[in-house]
Amino acid sequence: MPRVEPKDSGCSLIAISLEPKDYSDWVSRGGGSFRIVTPEDQHPLDGVSGLLLTGGQDVSPDRYGEPNRYCVRVNPERDDFEIGLLRTAFRQDLPVLAICRGMQLLVVALGGTLYQDLGRELLKDRKASPTIGHRGSGHTDTTHEIKIQSGTRLAGLIGQETILVNSHHHQGIRSLANNLLIAARSLDGLIEAVESPARRFVLGLQWHPERWQDNSSARIMKAFLAACSEVAAPQCADSL
Repeated sequence: MPRVEPKDSGCSLIAISLEPKDYSDWVSRGGGSFRIVTPEDQHPLDGVSGLLLTGGQDVSPDRYGEPNRYCVRVNPERDDFEIGLLRTAFRQDLPVLAICRGMQLLVVALGGTLYQDLGRELLKDRKASPTIGHRGSGHTDTTHEIKIQSGTRLAGLIGQETILVNSHHHQGIRSLANNLLIAARSLDGLIEAVESPARRFVLGLQWHPERWQDNSSARIMKAFLAACSEVAAPQCADSL
């Protein structure tokens, strides 16, 4: 697929859920503006043109019908809040970019399930596959390659079959909802990116492009903001 050149994002206003710093810097570097939204906001997506779901705690396993086996940090209030954000974004056809936990929540909200701990559960499913590290020692970032699926939106944005990404997670996607498409995998078969061809822009990424200084990170943000500009307020669109 040919590389897609995103248009200038202009003054798109992005709602960022809860964890601002690296994500807000990423939006700003791409030319967008942002609003941090929290459960205390009565109408968090009023006036925004896109939703950015951030990383953080584990998604509670009861969201996908399992007992808690390996989750240490769960936040049911956050799960409720961000699933509500997703539902509103889908109703309004707002672009959605979901990072790490955000991608996991996106998948769960649409009916998928997670590995609660990759080290304990992934190998049981993929005994013949090569294994890689998805999180460094001492809960630090590590790096590994991912393979991007041809014909996907992500392939068009990146323009490469494989890229190196940073990685910091102990959970991952076990089963995918029917209305999402796999856009990338790591070498051990784990899903690293998902997207929704049926919607304006829905992209989930398992790695952390907000703190990964790579051309791919900039291209992803520019594409997201370009999609957001399509739904921006008329006065904002007129200024692009």
